[in-house]
Amino acid sequence: EKLSAQILLERKGFWSDAVSCMAHNIQLDLADFFKSIESTLRPILKFNSRLTNSPSLTNDFLTFQSAVGATPALSACSMVKTRWWSIIPGLSFYVRRRDCIVTFFQARMPHLLSQLGQKLGILISEPPSLGVASELLQYLNKICAIQSSLSSEHTVTSTKVLSGIAEIKLLPLPCQVHYTFPRLTDIYQQVTLWSKAAFFDPDGILHLDQLRLLETVKLHLEDDLRRLTVEDEANPFQIGQDFRGILNVIEAGIRQQSPQHFDCLRYFSENVLPLLRRKSKEQADALQKLLSLLFSIAATQVACERVFSKATRAVAAKSGSLGSGTLSDIVRIQKVFPNTVDGVLKALNAVRDLGIAIREAESSGIIEI
Repeated sequence: EKLSAQILLERKGFWSDAVSCMAHNIQLDLADFFKSIESTLRPILKFNSRLTNSPSLTNDFLTFQSAVGATPALSACSMVKTRWWSIIPGLSFYVRRRDCIVTFFQARMPHLLSQLGQKLGILISEPPSLGVASELLQYLNKICAIQSSLSSEHTVTSTKVLSGIAEIKLLPLPCQVHYTFPRLTDIYQQVTLWSKAAFFDPDGILHLDQLRLLETVKLHLEDDLRRLTVEDEANPFQIGQDFRGILNVIEAGIRQQSPQHFDCLRYFSENVLPLLRRKSKEQADALQKLLSLLFSIAATQVACERVFSKATRAVAAKSGSLGSGTLSDIVRIQKVFPNTVDGVLKALNAVRDLGIAIREAESSGIIEI
């Protein structure tokens, strides 16, 4: 999708670097963040997974909680490897029963953490403290709330995406770690379609004011509008088009709107475009094309969700230790060769054709196996 969007819009001369959706940039950034706090997070998740993978151990732990007066007795939570927010219930379980969990595993599996540390190549001497785990849980709950607010919106605009990124970057980091969210930072700092679309929303103009990007965005929008009016390739910039004047009028009108009840597309289709069309049909058409481009990119993408769903099915309870490379290969294969009769036949034919091509290349001396 990123590549197709890039090809489509490069033909119109708009951008050279397509920005993928915010929801999955959060996922990728957090995956790197979790690696930076591995010595804190992995022991918590290990305690949880050991309990969820062993019914007998779970029953023993429930009995142990009752014996020490920890009521109600709580069970560990199942987690999905491809969904970062699924670790939040596991963190909550650890925070609520930290002392019971530590005491129980010290008696039943005293070498669990040292073995985990050897496997990861890091030193894990003590279970994470209650304070550190609580701090991490609060932090992830806040990020989850920001992402959920975007996912629940029916008409997510780039304004809300920018605001969501700003909120995440302003949150104080837990575990005394320094992390910059490089993917979200890249979206935030670039003057791309995200910030251009923000110009057409009351909240967006205020946000661009705060970022001191308003004048830069208006210059880019003026250039975009000129490109959309191109009729003769030898004359890329039409003479006499007062696009800056149009943008100034739009800015003045937008600043008078109430952000709470503002419907961007309805406002432009019912108010701005009809009035502009009376003055200049060419200018109105250019603005309409620009709006359709700017508001065609959402905060998340269904195609990305489908890939994560495939990955979720690949990582079953008995294959939770799959490496990222193996998981990536499985998902790629499932995407190209779906688990249907046609998909299986397509895979078999592809393997056969590859084998024939390798043998022919080897016999001709092109490659050696």
